[in-house]
Amino acid sequence: QFIKNGPGQVGGTGWQDQQKMDQLRKAYHRAIAVPMSTVNTLWKEYDQFEMGLNKVTGRKFIQERSPGYMSAKSANIALDNITRNLKRENLPRLPPAQGFDGYEEFHAQVEMWKKWIAWELEDPLVLKDDEPKAYKQRILYCYKQALMALRFWPEIWVN
Repeated sequence: QFIKNGPGQVGGTGWQDQQKMDQLRKAYHRAIAVPMSTVNTLWKEYDQFEMGLNKVTGRKFIQERSPGYMSAKSANIALDNITRNLKRENLPRLPPAQGFDGYEEFHAQVEMWKKWIAWELEDPLVLKDDEPKAYKQRILYCYKQALMALRFWPEIWVN
């Protein structure tokens, strides 16, 4: 939202204009390093922003930020693959006993939730050292999502 509306008119040579461009650049830098479905669109917008200001420095900034974008893009693909078949819209239910209807499906869901939690704990985004608060927030979010679906599965509560 800030990237679209925050800085107002970008451009100019004054001190305030430079501050606006720096703020917008920082917002882009943070946004393109986060794995989300719109990361490709943000990267294109960032590319246009930098090239519109100055082609020489734009190429330099884009080259510096490319590894972060690529890791966010690959992490987004991996996260999509892990969470694709999770059923989040179902109300929590008691786990079916072995041999009853839905047992295999329920346990497949449990394994998918565990896989997502394990993926976040592995820290593929390398947040643990750089941004420990963001790392903890991502893991907490994952556990909260799992608890909404697996409220009656004790292993989720214990971890």
